Amino acid sequence: MLTLLVALSPVIVCAAALLCDRALGEPRHHPLAAFGHAACWLEGKLNHGSQNSRNRFLGGLVVFLLVGVPGLCVYMAQSWLFGSVFGVLFELLVLTVVIGWRSMKEHASAVSCPLDSGNLPEARESVSRIVSRETEGMEAENITSSVIESLLENANDCLFASLFWYAVFGPAGAVIHRLSNTLDAMWGYKTERFIDFGWAAARLDDLLGWIPARLTALCFALSGSFRNALQAVRNQEGKHKSPNGGLVMAAGAGALEFTIGGPAVYGGVPEHKIFLGVGERATPADIVRTIRLIERSIALWLAVYVCALAIPWLLITLSSI
Repeated sequence: MLTLLVALSPVIVCAAALLCDRALGEPRHHPLAAFGHAACWLEGKLNHGSQNSRNRFLGGLVVFLLVGVPGLCVYMAQSWLFGSVFGVLFELLVLTVVIGWRSMKEHASAVSCPLDSGNLPEARESVSRIVSRETEGMEAENITSSVIESLLENANDCLFASLFWYAVFGPAGAVIHRLSNTLDAMWGYKTERFIDFGWAAARLDDLLGWIPARLTALCFALSGSFRNALQAVRNQEGKHKSPNGGLVMAAGAGALEFTIGGPAVYGGVPEHKIFLGVGERATPADIVRTIRLIERSIALWLAVYVCALAIPWLLITLSSI
């Protein structure tokens, strides 16, 4: 039994981290905030806003330092503490800080509550805190779509992908992914200022998110309407500007049998975005349904993780009898 608990310790850490996040939420002074300030300072010093290979090299160097150095430090601490109770606690601490599911739900609830009561100005104000598009003048349909898009995409970026890279490389893997995703959110824009400086951040995030996005889409499909999720992915994959986010949102919306997306305004410039999913447009009640879909997917993810760790242990145990 003890050997089984040791074999299952990674999934126990994942479950414990999710419970800690549920109970405590994000820390008041989140380490990612300090990381973001450091990244902004370096970007302001080194990014000249020009489109050239030098700016692309500088951006890549900054990404290497900001992601690689913390990742290496966590890996060294992980190696030093490996096999001890402190090592398990360290992994739990890192993973709890990296994931942010409770925070996502709280932001979504801050929008859905005024939506339900018909208070559109408050709903617009709340949704402006979680999306980069312009929210002034948004109607309930657009606000709802924006919240659900954010929930589905961030469930992959801030939850499932971190759990995946933790499973592969331990806490260092989770940290490297989360930091690269944060830099992509800050610099991954095809504007004159960031198209070269942010190129490395965007490509690294796309690379690290490729496998987790497809696993997340599969979890969404298995946790909802599989046929409609598959139809949405087949029809819409590759048509969204985000190769990973578009896939995840299409699968989630398809699994719940509604449609999200469509045109939006960024910085005063209208942008044509495809509709994702199948069926009618999402309604405010679908925000809660989306949260439930993600939570069913979390349970499925953990169940698969248990099987992946327990089955090899069982085979080894039986072969030694």
